[in-house]
This record gives sequence, structure tokens and C-alpha cells, in this order.
Amino acid sequence: MASAAVLTMKMIMAFRPKYIAMPGILAGVRGSCNMGDIIVADPGWDYGSGKIQEKKSASQDFLPAPYQSSLNSFLRGKFALMANDDAALDQIRREWKGPKPENALRMHIGPVASGASVVANKCFLDEVIKQHRKLVGVEMETYGVFTAAEESPFPTPKAFSIKSVSDFADEAKDDSFREYAAFTSASALKYFVERYLESC
Repeated sequence: MASAAVLTMKMIMAFRPKYIAMPGILAGVRGSCNMGDIIVADPGWDYGSGKIQEKKSASQDFLPAPYQSSLNSFLRGKFALMANDDAALDQIRREWKGPKPENALRMHIGPVASGASVVANKCFLDEVIKQHRKLVGVEMETYGVFTAAEESPFPTPKAFSIKSVSDFADEAKDDSFREYAAFTSASALKYFVERYLESC
């Protein structure tokens, strides 16, 4: 997150963009999304923000206190339109010629938590889910990008994160669909910019 925030601020100061995007891959929450699905973060936060205290019980050593950054309402509306565009999502899926899961490609707008570690442990993920019951993904950069955009000098850019599911942050984590997820993220970003932002 720190590196992402620094780079984001450098880009903002150099180019003064109207929008700034964070594409890439993330870990999804099994049952809330499928492999390769596109996730737009709203809200985003640092799941490591809080207080570590003397352990008093099995579940009281860490008290989370996250500050959440929400997606701009204008962008949320545009992403909601794209999420319902089944033809566009199917086209993105069909354009990938390599290995891909059998499920149809979907876009989700939902809570994404950021942290400093790669997660491959279901028990740890379950603890993060306690911070937001509708959590759909975990990753390592989004909150840093959101924070840099929010704290940048006026006019502040509208930041968004559009990443795709490459694993489920559990012991079965592997890279089988990593390239597919990277492709769906990049392709969805391209489509979104060309279809919904170029005229704005």
C-alpha cells in the first residue's frame, strides 16, 4: 500500500489526471465471486488498521478500526451499468484464448480490504470478513491508491480499483488462472474507459 500510494501521488502531481485506476488481480471470497470475475472496490480499507492488545480471549487480541474509502458515486453508477452488460462481459471472456474457468464472467461492486501480506489462509481471511460481512476480495494496493487520491491537492482525481479474481486466499491458492484474471481486469478497464469515461 505504501509503494502504491507513493507512486499514485507521483502520477497525480506529474499528470493531473481526472481519473486514476488500479487494475490487477486479487483474492476473492469463495461463494461471493468466481475465478476471473471482475471486482470494483467499494469501499476499500486497510484490514491491518486497529489495535493489538494483551490477549484476553481467543478472539480479542486484535481490535480492528479501519477507515473506509468509498467509490465516487458517479463512477459507481457507471460501473453498475457495465456490470449489467452481459454481452460485453461475455465478449471479454471469449477473447481470452488460454485456459479459463467454465463460469460466465461477472462484475461485482463490493467491499475490498487491503493488507501488507499475500493471503493463502482461510482462517485469516475469515477474520478479515468479520470487518465487513459482504467482503468480496482482499489484495495489497487499493487502499493506498484511494488514500493518495483523496489526500492529493485540488483538483483531486476520482480513483477506482478494478481487479479480477485469481484465487480464493486459501490453502488451494495457485496460479492456474492468474493470466486470465489479469486479462479480464485489463480488458474491463479498457472497455470501461472507452465506453463510459471518454465522453465525460
